[in-house]
Amino acid sequence: MEQSYYSQDEFIKSFNDISRQCSLIAESKGWTIRRNLDNIAMKIVLIHAELSEAVEALRDGNPKSKKIPKHSEMAEEMADAVIRIMHLSDRLELNLSEAIIDKMTYNETREYKHGGKLF
Repeated sequence: MEQSYYSQDEFIKSFNDISRQCSLIAESKGWTIRRNLDNIAMKIVLIHAELSEAVEALRDGNPKSKKIPKHSEMAEEMADAVIRIMHLSDRLELNLSEAIIDKMTYNETREYKHGGKLF
């Protein structure tokens, strides 16, 4: 893997700190996470919805975001998905930061296109 500018420990700490901040902001606006399967499943569906909105932005030519004009609509929607993922993983104590590093390490060992998959 290419050398990063940050250590894994710095990434984990920063990711976890930002995830907690995502949770605090979301919950201050009424978006709480309850630990029941229906609520967790709905949060995952909403993450999917944000990604679908990113696809729609792309289909529309990826115009400038109206909410955060410094960025495109696609970037805004993908940011929404990541924020929702960070909030969910924080409240479910999934340790997503370390899972990302471990999954990247595993992916380095995989075959090109995972042995011939088209996409």
